[in-house]
Order: sequence, then structure tokens, then C-alpha cells
Amino acid sequence: MPNSVHAIAETLNVRPSVFLEEASPEEEMIRQIMNLKEKVLKLTRIIKSKEATEREKDRLALLVLRDTLATIEALEKNKESNS
Repeated sequence: MPNSVHAIAETLNVRPSVFLEEASPEEEMIRQIMNLKEKVLKLTRIIKSKEATEREKDRLALLVLRDTLATIEALEKNKESNS
């Protein structure tokens, strides 16, 4: 290891090998969580399902779901036009 690494380690009061170690367990867990790909229904399918039930709570949720879908579509359209 270069002397500069030893000097930095000494200044920080850590072992020089700390610079060679893998990411902390917490960092690794965060990486794994961020890479998870879960299967979920598409928003359009959820909206169709809520429309079919005709329940009051679903009618209320539809307001938010439709607004969310419109926002997503607008963002995607904007992203495509900027590409």
C-alpha cells in the first residue's frame, strides 16, 4: 500500500486495510433493496379493477389513481420530447 494511504489511515486513526474493505452491511442491504423488482399490477389495471367494483371507497381512490396516472403519462411524454 502506498505511504500516502498509511498516512491518511494514521490521521483518521483507522487501519490502512479499511480502504480495501467492501461496503458496509448497511450499504449492501440498501443496494439490494434498490435492485428489487417486485411484480405489481399496472396502474391502468388497478384503475379498471376499482371502476368495476363501484364501491364508494374505490370511487374516492379513483380520483387519486387517475390523477397519478395522468401525472406519470405527462412526465413520460415530457421525457420523450426532451430526448
